Amino acid sequence: MPRLVLLDLNLPKVDGFELLRIIRSEDYWRDVPVVILTSSLRERDMERCRDLGSTRYRRKPQDLDDLDRFGAELRDLLRDQPRSECQVAPAVVPPPSDR
Repeated sequence: MPRLVLLDLNLPKVDGFELLRIIRSEDYWRDVPVVILTSSLRERDMERCRDLGSTRYRRKPQDLDDLDRFGAELRDLLRDQPRSECQVAPAVVPPPSDR
């Protein structure tokens, strides 16, 4: 099982909010922390992600100090997660059709 999902809201072929909703609707993913990592600071985006079950909402790091702080946040979040072998997670969203 994956220990963490980093999710950007602005994905090229699928809506990040919809992907978060799908992730949280699947039993397999229920206990996996989902960290939203995005450029959006809109309050409505933060609220929507919280309502959909994100674990954290974080703006993309803007400099090295911010990146360091983000790394520390991830380490703290993962500290309580069980370690496992590297695995390929099951597909959550079907690939887009090439119509």
